[in-house]
Amino acid sequence: MVVHIVAFKFKKENKKANIIQAKQMLENLMGAVPSLRSIDIGLNFSAEERAMDVSIITVFEGKKDSMPMPHTLSMSR
Repeated sequence: MVVHIVAFKFKKENKKANIIQAKQMLENLMGAVPSLRSIDIGLNFSAEERAMDVSIITVFEGKKDSMPMPHTLSMSR
C-alpha cells in the first residue's frame, strides 16, 4: 500500500469557487483511476494565513499503481 498526502494553497482570485471545483474534480477521480483505492479530501477550516486550502490523502495498492499518470485533471485559469 502507498499513501500520498498533498496540500494545496489557492490564489485569492476566485478562491472559493476554485476550491469547490477542485473538490468536485478530485472526488471524480475515485471511479476514474482504477488503481486508486481511496481518497480523502479536506477543506481548510482555519482562519490562519499559513493554513492550506485543500488537502488530499490518496491510497494506492502498491508502488507501481501510484506512479504518475498523464494529467487528465486540469482547471482552466
